[in-house]
Amino acid sequence: MKRSVALAIAVGVAAVSAVAGVDVAPFGVNADLQFRSAYHSRMRVAEDRPVAVVDVRMHADVGPFGRVGVMHWNYSSLCNRRSHIHRRAFNEVDFAAFWHHDLELSEDFTLSTEFMNWWITVPQNIEPYRGDSDNSSYELWYVGSFKNPYVVPSALIRRGLINASWVYFQYGLSKPFEVCDFGDAGNPRPLEVTPGFFVETGSNRLFESRFGKKESGKYHTGIGSCIAQISMRWTATENLSFHAMLQQFGIVSSDARDGVHGNYRRDFTMFRFGMNLAF
Repeated sequence: MKRSVALAIAVGVAAVSAVAGVDVAPFGVNADLQFRSAYHSRMRVAEDRPVAVVDVRMHADVGPFGRVGVMHWNYSSLCNRRSHIHRRAFNEVDFAAFWHHDLELSEDFTLSTEFMNWWITVPQNIEPYRGDSDNSSYELWYVGSFKNPYVVPSALIRRGLINASWVYFQYGLSKPFEVCDFGDAGNPRPLEVTPGFFVETGSNRLFESRFGKKESGKYHTGIGSCIAQISMRWTATENLSFHAMLQQFGIVSSDARDGVHGNYRRDFTMFRFGMNLAF
């Protein structure tokens, strides 16, 4: 199936480029390696101990139509304990096909849009897949932002389609600042710091999938959690950059806080650091 997806993307790139009259650039590769003190996903700290994340993307430019590509995403726990039960480490291997487009409205204003088809595979010993014959899932993603010299708004929407039907929303504001530049005009090496604030919410089924079903009625599906963060990125060379982030996570929904159990944490401070290679 994954080979079919890659083949379909390659054929699509050739067809679109022929129509647009542009040459397809060689496939670019972007690899991001991260160490995280904890793992947060969809309003919940799913793992409160260190994890490693590998994100590898291959893409091709299709001129005015943006770029298309495939992605491999891997998450591995660095300990043998997850939640309140001792069991094998939490591991996840995902694959995605994506289309990305940057619409330049002016020199300083760009509307960035990305759509993704995301396939998720996890071991069968991990909830909510324990005992299921099919230990995979499928999601549709939309990622958007409006880049400008002031405050950058962004949105992430995820739609779960297999094993659990839910909708997740994350909205945020961030502001990048260039602190200094270790290079020169011909070889910039900027150090950038970006504070940001994000809120998370979703459908009632999303709340149920993260915090369990309520005995009385449905969840109040307002803001479920908030994240305040500050990130840093240093561009060392044209192909290599280093990044770090500090996050403060907190569940603000009283219904959701009541549903937190084990080591999932209602409030938690997390950090991460990593490196990015782009060719």
